[in-house]
Amino acid sequence: MFDLLIRGARVVDGSGRPECTVDIGVRAGRVSLMGDGHRAAAAERIDATGLILTPGLIDPHSHSDWSVLANRDALSSIHQGVTTEVVGNCGVTFAPLADPGVDAARAALASFGYDGEVTWRTFGDLLEVVHGGGTAQNLAWFVGHTALRNAAAHAESDLVTAMRWHLEEALEAGALGFSSGLRYGAGRFASSEELEVLARVAGPRGAMYASHIRNRDADLGRAVDEFFRVVRAGEVRAQLSHLNVRHDTGAADGAWHAAVSRLESERSAGWDVLADMTPYPHGIGLATGLLPDWLIASGDQAAAEALRDPAVRARVREDADRYWRFIHRGQWERVRLAVSPATPEWEGRTFPELAQLTGRDEWDVLFDICRRTGGTSERCSSSASSSPKTMSPRRSDTTCSFLVWTASPPAARAPLVGARPIRCFSTGTSTS
Repeated sequence: MFDLLIRGARVVDGSGRPECTVDIGVRAGRVSLMGDGHRAAAAERIDATGLILTPGLIDPHSHSDWSVLANRDALSSIHQGVTTEVVGNCGVTFAPLADPGVDAARAALASFGYDGEVTWRTFGDLLEVVHGGGTAQNLAWFVGHTALRNAAAHAESDLVTAMRWHLEEALEAGALGFSSGLRYGAGRFASSEELEVLARVAGPRGAMYASHIRNRDADLGRAVDEFFRVVRAGEVRAQLSHLNVRHDTGAADGAWHAAVSRLESERSAGWDVLADMTPYPHGIGLATGLLPDWLIASGDQAAAEALRDPAVRARVREDADRYWRFIHRGQWERVRLAVSPATPEWEGRTFPELAQLTGRDEWDVLFDICRRTGGTSERCSSSASSSPKTMSPRRSDTTCSFLVWTASPPAARAPLVGARPIRCFSTGTSTS
């Protein structure tokens, strides 16, 4: 007697074998029949004739950890057949967390609909809060390097020693390894040597390193070199995240193919490294990634205050040829505001639309968003609501604002000639 019998499905089992039409019997939550079940008794039957049946899909690069506390049902993943997600990518996790960072974390989580308290401090505490309440999907976690760095900045010991301690705690709590985001936030100030120290913690424990590398345009080759220096330093298994090269950002001809060839040669040499890419023409990223180091070096609040000064804005306009470099070429039509706690009424609009709406140009719209989100007098609102959700005044957190980009203008899109697959793809939550 089966609890469930699925009849006549075209089964694709993920092994690489050709599909086959069989019946699937499930008993006590386990598949106990793959074959002919026409005579079997079952409490529930599903006629799946003509339908494809697969095991749950795995998304190797997700940011659902940002929203899971407010969205435990995760329908956007489950409805795509994704039952396992690898989260904690691009260096950004909400633990470990020092006391001075709690208000900013609360505000950022509220932008994804979470209105609860931030009671955790260690990575293990965060996992208990998330999984103690149940999740629809399975979650496998990296701990974020940016979080390690921010938490360590408030420790009594030196920065790298404190980061090592936080990483060791996270690995003991069950983290797969650590991830980095080297194009924005605290990650952009990290040296290669700092990452190598952490890799030496991860490697002996069999843990992994995943990286949103430092550059994917004009300096893609050097960024890939840095990735492999970290891999070698710790002898770690590693994942090069979303290896995409955007249209019209200054990358040399053939840069993407050269990066993939480098990956293949390193694998042939015995290094356990993979890459993933986004199989769609859009991406999501942090607004502050567009801002220069000199502006954000003193923190988000200082940057927000500085953006009140027209002279600072004029200087940033001339020194913002980074991250999504097509913006510096004037291609604002490729950028849309996705999540902005300070300006929820603007979410979903392109920057030319916002410029027309406000009577300002696109750069000033961006600066206004960063300034208002980073200002201590601002209130944070949930992206799930069209009306502001009142919160207590908070520390600045310009990274609450997210932008969506389009890979290229429609007329410029063309197939990648001779492109080779890179092993795995994601469902659409990649921070690029």
